Amino acid sequence: MYISTEAAERIVREVSLAVDRPVNLMNDHGIIIASTDLSRIGTLHQGAYESIRDNMDCLIVRSDSDYPGSRIGINIPIRFEGQIAGVVGIRGDDYEELNRYIRLIRTTAETLLSESALHPLPSPEAAQDRLLKRILFEQPLSEKQIWEYGRQYGLSMETSYHAAVVIADQALTENGTADPVKTLNNILPAPGTSSCFCTAPGCIVLLLHGFQGKKQELSAYLTSFSSALGVSKAPSPGFFVGYDQETCTFLTFYDAFLRARIACRTAQIRKLFTPVCYQDLTLELLSAGLSDPVRNTYLRRILPDMPPEQLHSYLHLLHVFYECNGSVEKTASALFVHKNTVQYQLKKLAELTGFDPRNIRHAALWELVLLLYPNSELDHHA
Repeated sequence: MYISTEAAERIVREVSLAVDRPVNLMNDHGIIIASTDLSRIGTLHQGAYESIRDNMDCLIVRSDSDYPGSRIGINIPIRFEGQIAGVVGIRGDDYEELNRYIRLIRTTAETLLSESALHPLPSPEAAQDRLLKRILFEQPLSEKQIWEYGRQYGLSMETSYHAAVVIADQALTENGTADPVKTLNNILPAPGTSSCFCTAPGCIVLLLHGFQGKKQELSAYLTSFSSALGVSKAPSPGFFVGYDQETCTFLTFYDAFLRARIACRTAQIRKLFTPVCYQDLTLELLSAGLSDPVRNTYLRRILPDMPPEQLHSYLHLLHVFYECNGSVEKTASALFVHKNTVQYQLKKLAELTGFDPRNIRHAALWELVLLLYPNSELDHHA
C-alpha cells in the first residue's frame, strides 16, 4: 500500500518522541519518505530494501558501509493486512537497548498506519491544494519531498503552469459586493484540466494551465476576474492581479509565486485593476517590496504639507509631465494650460520641497512618489 506523506511524517514524529532517536520511514521500495533528517528524504535505503525483499523481521546495520544509503541502527519492517508496507529505521549502535524498543516501535507504527488507512486518498484537487499550501507555508520543501508527494497522489511534476496572485480590493469585502473565493471558484478552471488555486492569508494563489506561450490570452483571462464581478473599469473596486509570465512546475512554483506576489503588490499600491506582469516591472520591483511604514516615511519626507486637493493637483501635473517625457509644451497641451503655468507650478513645487522635478537627479525621487502615493485618481484628475 501507499503510505501517505502525512501518515509517514506522523509515524516518524511519534516514534522519534517515544525513543528519542533519529528515525526514518522507508516505503515498500526502500525509499526514505519521512525522516528526522530531511536531507535523506527521497534516497534509497538499501538495508530497508533488502529487509523487505527477504521478508525479515528485523535488520541490524552495524556499519554505515554495510548497505548503501544506510546508517548504523536497526530497521523494523511494518505490516498492513499481512503485507510489508514499509520499514522504520532507528539510528544507534547500542543494539541491546534498541532491541527493547522493537515491539513498541512496530506496534506504534502499525497502529498509526492502520488509522491512516481508514481515510481515503484525497482527490486530485484536494491533493493539489494540500501540496500548494505545504510549499507556501511549511518549512522549505526539497525537490525530493515534492516529487515523493506527487508520486503518492498522482500529481504530475512536469505540467507547466503560470502563477498568479489575486487580492480583493478592500471595498469589495467591506461592502459585501463579492466573495472572492466563491467568485474565483465559479470561473476556474481555466482552459485545460490542471488549473487550481488555494487560499492564503490576504490573497488567493493560482496555478493556471493552458496558457504557455500565450501572454495576451493569459492577461485577458485574468482580466475576466473583474468582469465576472460586474466591475466596469478603474477605479471601480475589483481584484488586484499579478502574474508571472514564466512557466513553472510544482518544483519551481514557490519562486514563481514570489514574483507574482510582487506584481500583485504593485497593482494594489497603484490601484490598477488590470493584471500586472512581473516581467514588465522596473522601478516597481523596488517599491513593491517596501513596507507600509517605510513607504509612508518616504512620502512624508518628499511631499509638502498642503491640502489634499492641492497635493493631488501637483502630483497629477507630475504624472502628465513625466508621461510627456519632460516636455513642457506637451504637458501644457495635455492639461489645456499655458506652458508658463506649467513652468511656474514645477518651480513652485521645487521651492516647497527642495526637490526639482526638472532635475534629472530629483526626477527619480518624484517617479517613486508617483508609484507609492496611495491615490487611484491621478490618471483621472480634472
